[in-house]
Amino acid sequence: MLTTETAIRLNDVNSDGIEDIILGFGTGADAFYYPKVVCHVYFPKSKDECGGGMLALDGKTGNEIWRHYSAHEIFAINCNADLNGDGTKDCLGGGRMAVSFCFNAVNGKDGTLLWEFDDQNAKIDASNVYTPQYISDVDSDGVLDLVVIHGGDPLKEPGSETRLVGRLMVVSGKTGRVLKWVQVPDEKESYYSPQVLTHPDGSKLLLFGTGGETHGGSLWVMKLNHLLTGEINMAENIYTDKFKGIMTPPVLIDITGDGVRDIVMAMFNSSVIAFDGLTFIKLWEYEQPSSESYSTPGVGYYNNDSIPDFIINYQTGPGFPIYYYTQLFVIDFIDQWLSVLKLDFGV
Repeated sequence: MLTTETAIRLNDVNSDGIEDIILGFGTGADAFYYPKVVCHVYFPKSKDECGGGMLALDGKTGNEIWRHYSAHEIFAINCNADLNGDGTKDCLGGGRMAVSFCFNAVNGKDGTLLWEFDDQNAKIDASNVYTPQYISDVDSDGVLDLVVIHGGDPLKEPGSETRLVGRLMVVSGKTGRVLKWVQVPDEKESYYSPQVLTHPDGSKLLLFGTGGETHGGSLWVMKLNHLLTGEINMAENIYTDKFKGIMTPPVLIDITGDGVRDIVMAMFNSSVIAFDGLTFIKLWEYEQPSSESYSTPGVGYYNNDSIPDFIINYQTGPGFPIYYYTQLFVIDFIDQWLSVLKLDFGV
């Protein structure tokens, strides 16, 4: 039986005009190190690596189209670009522990490997790789390149003082070669999947977060050009939480009507906060005490106005990793007022 933590991606990999389903998986065999005989006995088609992988299911029939095994669990997938020029979008997979290829590109048509991340200078053996974000073709090889966060340490106990510093990496979409990497500006851990904002002047800005469940962190923004030149000192701090980190990416949507996508975040530390996407000034904040969230807000129109509303999921309890019940909120913001509908589960 396979396990999965990925958001499902849709990609027509068999060219029948119907979107197919792509997901990452774990096998239950994953560990920092496991003997190859485990793969030979339980997953004979995997050869020597069987901690996890990526799977394509036919959107019409549900039948398996292809399966790609990897050394460790894959939990972050992006299938938004064709990397090898065959007309089918290929899939990037990020996952646990860089000691053995936790980040790779897979051929969308047949699940074969295109490349693996194995830069000995850039990688941290115990750290994960989170969902990669496509950027422009910075190495001029005709293929879009990537920015990705490399961080975290699953081997550490919650609350441990020493944490591995997160890294921002720019990676070639064609070869997987690391073009540039820098540590995050506050030298904290990072679990954040970076995002790109475009301003009216055409400039590209990168959003990323630092910190973890038991360590404080910040939301940062910097010009993509500064990342490409390694000028991490040019990153600007939008928001800091001294007690808990900024781990879950926000939803980017225009709520001010100025044509620029704004930032709406469910913070791990009990707050939902909206920032203006142009000025980064805080627009509003809603607090739910004694709660934590790993979820990006969902956008919808839940009443009769034309302003987007947000559905938020929070877990309530003493704090990571112990929760007693889940609360679901619908937040409506109009004319400087917040209206909140709350539903409780598991009380």
